[in-house]
Formats: sequence, C-alpha cells, structure tokens
Amino acid sequence: MDAVPVVKSIESSIRIINKGISFSETPAALASSASETPVRFFLGFSLPSGANGLSNVNKLRNDLRRLYHQHIIDSGWEAAYGGGLSLRANFLHASLTEFIVVFHAPHHTAGFSGWHWANITCTVLNGEISRLAFSANGGNKETFKIGNNFRHGEFERYTYELAQDTFAACYGRGAMPLSSVWLGAGALANSDPVSFARLTFIYMQGSFHEVGMAITKTFQYYKAKALKTEL
Repeated sequence: MDAVPVVKSIESSIRIINKGISFSETPAALASSASETPVRFFLGFSLPSGANGLSNVNKLRNDLRRLYHQHIIDSGWEAAYGGGLSLRANFLHASLTEFIVVFHAPHHTAGFSGWHWANITCTVLNGEISRLAFSANGGNKETFKIGNNFRHGEFERYTYELAQDTFAACYGRGAMPLSSVWLGAGALANSDPVSFARLTFIYMQGSFHEVGMAITKTFQYYKAKALKTEL
C-alpha cells in the first residue's frame, strides 16, 4: 500500500520537560528558525493511503510511544468547544508548557481560534481544514489536506473551517493553562461544563505525570552521583 509522507511536523523542537529527552535543535539553530520553521517531528511517520482518520491517530500514538515512551499518555476522546468550533479532543502529551493533541471534527464545523500565548503546529491526518486570517488588509483563504502542515503563531487570529471527519494532530508550546479560557468559555456556551471538567482533569493528570517523572529522574541523578562520590 502506498504511503503519503508527512512532512515530519510539529515545531522544530519538542522538549518534553525531561532534560535527558530533548528533541530540540541547537540553540543557535532555534534562534534563527523558530519563528518560521515548521517542525520536523514525525520521524519516519507516514500516512497509509486509504486509511481512515482513527487508524492514523492510533499509528501516530504508537509511533510516538516507541520514541518517547512514558511521555505519551492514554486518554479518551472528550468534547471540546471553542469560538463556535465543535470538536473532540484526545491528548497524547500534556504539561504546563507543552501539549500534543489530536482534534476530530465528527461533522462540518467552523469558528474563531481565539488568542493563545503559544506557538502551535498541526498536521492534517484526515479530511480538510481551511482558515482565514484576521488582519487589517484582509487575508487569503488557506486550505490544508491530508499530510499538510500549518502553523498558528502566538496571538494570531484565524477563522477555521473543518470538513466532516477531519483529524488533525497539533503540538503546542507556551503558556498552556491560559488556553483553557477559550475552551472553558466554549463549554459554557454549549452548556457542557462536564466535558471541560474532564479535559481539565486529563490535562492536569498528564502535567503531574510529567512533573513526577522529572522529580524521579533528578533524584536518581543525584543519588547516583552521591554513590559515585562515596566510592
């Protein structure tokens, strides 16, 4: 079966908290490219031609888990609302400064992105996404199909439109807790605070998981150093 190569997306550095697992480029390279460079992240990941969106999501999770092990979490699908968009969300990684999430549009939906203090890069796993930027001079409509990547910079504003059964995997880095305002307001507008509470619980659980691993690794490092000194 032919495969559609994914342009290895998701922001030129995935630094998932743990110092020992750093996927970033050199500081000099990041300084010169972070504002424009799309992420080269899905190492070897490809989308099988003809596979449905859910199959691609499962393949992505398995491939990432082989690379990043316990940093990739298991979470269920929950309803997510924001700016008029009606989606489902499934977190693959969650921390105070980074996330990996898959969004699914079970039906055609459109809405406003909101303002986010984060840089986000997405790859379309299935379906089609269109967007129009808010700017003084207007903006050109952009359309992204399966395998395409797009970047949403911090404080940028777009209107997004997702075709039915669209899946998109997104990596974001920034002040992630502030983005909860967008989701919280959307949940209240749709009279579904329960789904927002579940998403919040999943995200907090993932963040505590990352902090716990970082503390454990730090403890083991100093313990090994102390034992070496004694010897």
